[in-house]
Amino acid sequence: MTQLRRWAMLLVLAGGLASPAFADEPKANEEASEEKSPPVTLDEGDANFANWVNLSLGGTIVDGNKGAFQQRVGLPANSVFGGVSDFHYEHSLTNKWLLKLDGHGLFDYHDYGVRLDLTREDRGFFRAGYTESRTFYSGSGGFLPGANLWFPLADDELFVDRGSAWVEGGLTLPGWPTLRVKYTHDFRDGQKDSTIWGQVNTPYGARGINASFYDLDEERDTIEGEITHKIGKTDLGLKLTYEMADRDNSLNLQQFPGTPNSYVTQKDGVESDLFNVHGWSSTWFNKQTVLSAGYSYTRLDTDLTGSRIYGDQFDPVYDPAVLRGPGYINLSGSSQLDQQVANLSFMFSPTKHLAIIPALQIQYQEVDGVSLYQPFNPGVVSGIDLGGVIIPDPNATGFVSTDTSRRQTTVAPRLEVRYTGLTNWLFYARGEWEVDDGDLDEQSRPVDANVISAPSDTDLRRSTDYQGFLQKYSVGANWYPTRKLTLAGQYYYQQRNRDYDNGVDSTPNDATSFNRYPAYLRANDSFTHDANIRLTWRALPNLTSVTRYDYQISTVETRADLLSTVDSADLNTHIFSQSLTWSPLDRLYLQGSISYVLDEMTTPVSDSSATPGLVQDSQNDYWFATLGAGYALGPKTDVTADYSYYRADNYDPDNYQVSVPYGASAREHAISVGLVQRINRNLRCSLRYAYFHSEDQTSGGNNDFDAHVISAGVQYRF
Repeated sequence: MTQLRRWAMLLVLAGGLASPAFADEPKANEEASEEKSPPVTLDEGDANFANWVNLSLGGTIVDGNKGAFQQRVGLPANSVFGGVSDFHYEHSLTNKWLLKLDGHGLFDYHDYGVRLDLTREDRGFFRAGYTESRTFYSGSGGFLPGANLWFPLADDELFVDRGSAWVEGGLTLPGWPTLRVKYTHDFRDGQKDSTIWGQVNTPYGARGINASFYDLDEERDTIEGEITHKIGKTDLGLKLTYEMADRDNSLNLQQFPGTPNSYVTQKDGVESDLFNVHGWSSTWFNKQTVLSAGYSYTRLDTDLTGSRIYGDQFDPVYDPAVLRGPGYINLSGSSQLDQQVANLSFMFSPTKHLAIIPALQIQYQEVDGVSLYQPFNPGVVSGIDLGGVIIPDPNATGFVSTDTSRRQTTVAPRLEVRYTGLTNWLFYARGEWEVDDGDLDEQSRPVDANVISAPSDTDLRRSTDYQGFLQKYSVGANWYPTRKLTLAGQYYYQQRNRDYDNGVDSTPNDATSFNRYPAYLRANDSFTHDANIRLTWRALPNLTSVTRYDYQISTVETRADLLSTVDSADLNTHIFSQSLTWSPLDRLYLQGSISYVLDEMTTPVSDSSATPGLVQDSQNDYWFATLGAGYALGPKTDVTADYSYYRADNYDPDNYQVSVPYGASAREHAISVGLVQRINRNLRCSLRYAYFHSEDQTSGGNNDFDAHVISAGVQYRF
């Protein structure tokens, strides 16, 4: 659960009308939300309103890091927002057609949408709409204690706008096949943060803590056509999809700020065309037996362009006189993917209480790609030697060509068994297997003598056959001993084995090799045990308790060429959650929940005495608690109050002299109060206030903020 969702939950509970932009956010505790009592509501009499309009107005006051506030809470900082938060109108036309119109528009929050729906069940439908929303990001970099260095972007209040426009029509004539055609245009535009940070000179050496960002400009057009029909006991369907996408993105970072030509812009352009045909059928022989089958074919053609250029600003013009670091220009390439997938499943019940469901999926995929680019690589970045990979002529104009070819076949059977023969018990077991067999060929080589780099830099060859085997076994049971008590438990074991046979490898893999790419890995195996138990207890008619415990342990083993197998990672996770919902009075409800997570991953490098502090254990321990209440003051007035607390303490700054310390450490409080007043059966008003306090130790306190949010809403129903 992200911090954004945890905090938005408070705003949702505080006053549903005031800012419906949060209405779709999930609750902080999904388990508790399933069992909780409904919020306090008042009798609406015989009112049955089909239409409504909601108006809202709010504002934020932020003291501290505005970008961090916007990313975590999802509201604009120090701004006024509002408008039509929700609108719905429906009207029955002549000849049984039903017209529906929905929409919303919130200024400065950049959340807009409109939808038209004209439907008659025995004729067809026409639908059209447009939506647009904004997601906020923070352009923060890393923090280096000791030197107290912090490098955010000059403007760290980033955002990305996402939108979609569509038009759809269909025929639903009785006894005839159902037809549907849809056109959709999607886009994504803006800037978001990246964790590919630039290097900075510090008193302890170079550190990658300089903030960077992605500049996104993406569009996609999709045309879909679908036909479904029922013949006897068989449902049939066929769907065709054609998609055209254009992505013009770039990664922007600064290497060693304050030095000449430190700005790096890496452009990645992708144009693609995708065609997919998907057919399926489902036949019910009787109530106990059903056979389903499906087939899908996909063809994806892609063209690539790009460059990585250094200069005195972002998006510079390439200058061969700039001898800064490894880069490239004039990238062009293409790839072609063909994929075929077939599914078959069969469910039968030999007895009333036993169901057996075997299934099989077979997939074949092949990918071929080529590219051509001009590299430049003087081998030195601000006095830091990259290992001696130097082109004698840094202004070389030669091209490098790459070729890639991959084939893979996957066979994945599955078997599931369910049994309900014991009173108040449900048992189930599943077995899943997946067998992969494939090959990969890669080659990179200069195409003329002007590229005179070391062979390990541009001349690479690889041919690898690989096999993979996945097996997963799950068992579980649900027990309902009384109407007030439910106990559920599940366990699964998963094992994945991968083996690589590198028939061709252009680089040596012994201890003296400077570069062991591309064929170094020989085997990679992972093992996972996962168990969880959930207890739901309705101790009283107005008191419900939900308790859950999850435990997972995973081990990853890796074997490289000429080396023995090592434990490359060990992961341990414990999750405990408890929630209580109590309605001591008809007018009052109380809710509380707490979750505690212990999550750790260790690697050989983090335990190595040869490199102390260079890589830390990955810790993601935290706990999160909520408390909420709602009370009906009278027949027309409701009040709510909610509080949440989040705490993580995983930051260890002791290794700052040899590396960048990581690990989330934060303390966050959120509190909100809301008031809903019903003026009459048609009109209601709401008011709410929320306060947020955030302390972020990982950023050295640079992402801390305090924020106040106040909003009001009016709903009119007719």
